[in-house]
Amino acid sequence: MSATRSLASAYVEAAKQTEIDGRLETPSSQFSTFTFAEEFAFLFPHVNDIRREAFFHNFLDLYPHHKWTIDEIEDNARYHLDSLFKLRAILEYIVVRFEDVIRSRWMKKSATQRKQILLEAWPGIAPKHRPDLYRYLGSNHYQQNWKDEWAKCPYINLEDLTTSDLVLSFLHSRGHNPPHKFAYTDIQYAPVYTAPETVLPNGMMGLPNYTIALAGRDTPDTYGRLDAWDNAKDALEFRLHGHGLLPDAGLQVLEIQQNIWGFLVSFCKRMLQDFELVNGAPAKPLCPPLTLSDKYITADSVAKAKPYLVPGCLNLARLKTLIHARRSLAEDHIWSLREDPGYFADSVRDYKNYEMRFPSSSTLLRALITDAYYHFYLWSILYRRIASLHELWPEHLGEVVCVRDLPDSSLEAFEETYVLIEITSVEFIKHFSRGFKVMKMRTGATHGIVSSTSSEHMQIRKTYVELLDKLRSKPTRDDFGLHALLDEMEHLTHKHPFLGSELSPWAAAEISDLSILAECQQEIHTYQPLAYRIEYGARQRRPEYIHKWMDSMKDWKAISTAMFTTDKIARLGDLADKKFYYPTDKTPTRKIVDLLRSAEGSLDRFWEAVDKHYLRTVKVTPHDLVRDLLTEGRIVHRTPADLEPELPVKRGKKQSLGPYEPIFETTHEESKQITGIFNKLSLSAKLKPKTRGPATPLPAIPTSPTTIHESISDANQSPPPPPPIIEVDKRAHRVFKALFRSPSTPGRPGEIPWTEFLHAMASTGFSIEKLHGSAWQFTPMRMHVERSIQFHEPHPSSKLPFAWARRIGRRLERTYGWRGEMFCVV
Repeated sequence: MSATRSLASAYVEAAKQTEIDGRLETPSSQFSTFTFAEEFAFLFPHVNDIRREAFFHNFLDLYPHHKWTIDEIEDNARYHLDSLFKLRAILEYIVVRFEDVIRSRWMKKSATQRKQILLEAWPGIAPKHRPDLYRYLGSNHYQQNWKDEWAKCPYINLEDLTTSDLVLSFLHSRGHNPPHKFAYTDIQYAPVYTAPETVLPNGMMGLPNYTIALAGRDTPDTYGRLDAWDNAKDALEFRLHGHGLLPDAGLQVLEIQQNIWGFLVSFCKRMLQDFELVNGAPAKPLCPPLTLSDKYITADSVAKAKPYLVPGCLNLARLKTLIHARRSLAEDHIWSLREDPGYFADSVRDYKNYEMRFPSSSTLLRALITDAYYHFYLWSILYRRIASLHELWPEHLGEVVCVRDLPDSSLEAFEETYVLIEITSVEFIKHFSRGFKVMKMRTGATHGIVSSTSSEHMQIRKTYVELLDKLRSKPTRDDFGLHALLDEMEHLTHKHPFLGSELSPWAAAEISDLSILAECQQEIHTYQPLAYRIEYGARQRRPEYIHKWMDSMKDWKAISTAMFTTDKIARLGDLADKKFYYPTDKTPTRKIVDLLRSAEGSLDRFWEAVDKHYLRTVKVTPHDLVRDLLTEGRIVHRTPADLEPELPVKRGKKQSLGPYEPIFETTHEESKQITGIFNKLSLSAKLKPKTRGPATPLPAIPTSPTTIHESISDANQSPPPPPPIIEVDKRAHRVFKALFRSPSTPGRPGEIPWTEFLHAMASTGFSIEKLHGSAWQFTPMRMHVERSIQFHEPHPSSKLPFAWARRIGRRLERTYGWRGEMFCVV
């Protein structure tokens, strides 16, 4: 028997329908002339075409004339269980005795030999990565060559298993763990083959009074057992508490697992053809789990490995680190827009080049401002939610197992956070869609993709563009998940590096943002089986949570509708007259200093006009709405008027080290530096921050540098302690010399290759992970700080320009207190 038979019969049984001459009659006369498929579409219009097609192709069309009984469903389950546990016993016997032999032999095999072994273990194995996803891409031949077996285990394919050691991780995880540990994730990793429980809510398909027990069951008599309930409500509670699934879904889990264990046993037999697998061979010590061998962790390698590993616990610490780093990047973006004329000009150009929704310069500038502040607000609120869950984790969630419920307070916190992640994802997808209007390939143009004329790349590029289009499609996201689509895009970029160079910096950064939100969704989604209850509760209470969110967004709605009705702001923010020219890469002669100060003055006048406009129209500025979320004590730097030109350092004479100046490539006396606390859009540190009410307009830049400096000085006049010394090799030292200005190294360094920057960060004790898009996450491992930081890899050259390198240096200085003189060669 097959689990697919019960799926077809379950619907017929539940609906009490009988089949007559290829058509169905139901108690309702309105369906009397409908075919089975037409009735299904009428009753459940929200089920998209992909799942409907898979359902009928795999299940109903195979057995259109049979009506299955409960006894037959039990027989079906018993058939799969008997086979599954026999295969499990065989695999466990092999793994505890010969896993080391299999590992050694597999690592010595060539790609051709590996392919032959896999084809023998599973004839007809899928040739490429994610065949289930590619079936629904119009640019791929999978539609013509599709095999239903591929949908059950899409991760069992030649591309992934031939070119890596993932099959060894697969063998290790399944050989040392019982099937119930994988029950929920196995069905999640087969979205096209997913049972109708995830298609139709509340058990409307199948037998709502029956369940198949899975979680925590470790014997053939308990695992996969069909249980009858007095009513559907009790059966639903059983499923919501993470104990089991509807018969439809449960039978599919058993069928998928039977295929997995069968494939692995077949694989082992072909790897050990010269061994006699008889009883009596001694067991060996447990082989350690395999680890990723890549120099740097990548999102592609992590996502590719997950289906082959034991499902992990909910890693809120990782989510907290990811979101905090992205929040810090958003905050630095706000500061740089206000502080750095060159950065402001570059950001305006990016919006002109990669956004398509601006009929005027005023609209563009307003979007640049509101996007910067609103996105920082979203990341900050999301960080607070995740941090709050992380605080609950040691007290409650760390002890939660399959058979225990979450505390009500923790459950509600998870539900609300899950809805917030969904809301934030939709916001960013809307932003991405507005700026990334992918046109049909026949037009030969896209927005966000730089056109490639190479014919050999066209098919790959077409597939990538199609994935981008699917990313903006809610039905496809519902089917495969945002995470799966982004993973496949990253996989293609990793496999075909030319795609990375063709993707615009704007689009790469947008994809990076979406990937962090997708990681949050996926992390909670894989916290099974309790994730089922979390997601169910989030669906039930979504209107309540959304209403609560909308109430908190009233001020932002006012900000977003405050149009720049005059051309004054557009004129002050216009780049055409080059008033924001900011040559920080030039030697600071008197002429260069005047240009720097002029650009800074132009930027200050622009922001002063912007703040006054918001105060006049809506009584609040964007900065007021995030004031309590910004880091306190940030300093705005301005070029001093009496700056002396920088002189070259003579050989043989050591020049004294001056204080690090984070924006301008020059030295100057600290008492002459114009600075101030960046508080409420003001450069004055004497203003006491308010907690309520409108902010005061931005005052003019003070002309007395001594007064400003004294206003932010502490009463303690003791000399600061010497900075710590960071020992690095010569290769890394060259990078840090370029990132931080130092009087001992005058002049303008050249561009820094991105690989050299990665090496330099790794040499100081950072763990490095490549996220989706252009983002890289740097997590300190040997420092007494927990703050991670993110940087975007430059496109398309993969080399850091001078100005970009100095901006990275300023962020490292603000985050970790690094200065150029702290680094020395070992």
